[in-house]
Amino acid sequence: YIVEAWDGRNITERVLHRDEIREYLQARADRAAALKTDLRCVIRADRDVAYGHVEVVLRGCGLAKIAKVVFSARAGQEPEEEA
Repeated sequence: YIVEAWDGRNITERVLHRDEIREYLQARADRAAALKTDLRCVIRADRDVAYGHVEVVLRGCGLAKIAKVVFSARAGQEPEEEA
């Protein structure tokens, strides 16, 4: 799992193991609550990503009570016409 965050100047990337996702999301939710700011989780995946990976993040969001979850996918190429 790759987690992207904005540190005020740059987008940072951090690689997390599936077991770390829940703890990470809970910490972000706790911080947002303390600062009284909205928190949203963007799940970026395409059709090649197994649903089990998406489910780990969705469950983590549910446990952390993160209600704003959106999905994003990169635009693919147009399908080629068969001859």
